[in-house]
Amino acid sequence: PFNGSTPVLYGVNMQKQLGQPVLMFFIGGEFASFVDSQSEASVESIIMTALRELDPTLPNPLSIQLTRWEQDPYARGSYSHISTQTREDDQSQFEMSGSDRLFFAGEHTIRHYFQTVHGAYLSGRREASRIVSLFK
Repeated sequence: PFNGSTPVLYGVNMQKQLGQPVLMFFIGGEFASFVDSQSEASVESIIMTALRELDPTLPNPLSIQLTRWEQDPYARGSYSHISTQTREDDQSQFEMSGSDRLFFAGEHTIRHYFQTVHGAYLSGRREASRIVSLFK
């Protein structure tokens, strides 16, 4: 059983976007590490227990898919976290290159799109443009 802080579990109904009954969950904090170490059957049980608190008649899912990002040697987790102590200009510091040799890209460096894949993509394009401009 999980004995950490309050579990962070956020579900999104994707039926409208996908045309099929699909639920997508985001799991955060210490709970994410716990879930990442569990079997697929255990994760299903955890999520269904939470959902059945809302509707006890829900059927079991036909299948589940886990990303296990914490175990991925390239991701090693997920995306950045902005704390309550973060100042508005903290992220802006990453948007400005400090030199013509060191560049920062990643979703954490783009203020209006942090914590998103398109933020990571846009920041990569931004830094690539800066690098290309050095050779013009």
